[in-house]
Parts: sequence; C-alpha cells; structure tokens
Amino acid sequence: MARFPDLPPSLPRRGNAFSKAFARGLLSLFGWPGLTAEMVRRQNRDLVFDDSPLRRALAWSSRPFEPTATDFEVPQYARSLQLPDPQP
Repeated sequence: MARFPDLPPSLPRRGNAFSKAFARGLLSLFGWPGLTAEMVRRQNRDLVFDDSPLRRALAWSSRPFEPTATDFEVPQYARSLQLPDPQP
C-alpha cells in the first residue's frame, strides 16, 4: 500500500475547488476507491465546540482515564475469535 507524503496541515483547506481536485488526484494516484470529493469538502468544516456550559448545567464531569494492564488484554470470551499468530 502506498504511503501518502506528509503535507502541511493547511494544504487541504485551500478551498472547495482545490479540495475536489485533491481528492480526485488521490483517487487516481493511490487508488483509494472510498475517497470522494464530498468527503474532503466535509473535512473543511470546523466541528470543534465548547461543552463547558452544558457540563455546568448538568453538574457532570467525566471520570479520570486510568487504564490498567488488563484493559489492554484480549478478553477470555474473544480469544477463540482471534486469528493465529503469523509464522515469521
């Protein structure tokens, strides 16, 4: 699979026409059948928001994220579904 070169973060946000051309170029160069110009256009939307007023209104705070070693292990019930380890 081809690796896409690193680009400046602002490059894909140079406008709708450029985004469409960019998506078409990626599709033709790398053969990404799932990538469309519409998907690239939607990536240009800023979806960041501040939820602190809602948190205060609901008196809600999330619990701290404190994973343990067991959180990174495959559960016993799912071990039978795992593929075997590949042989080197």
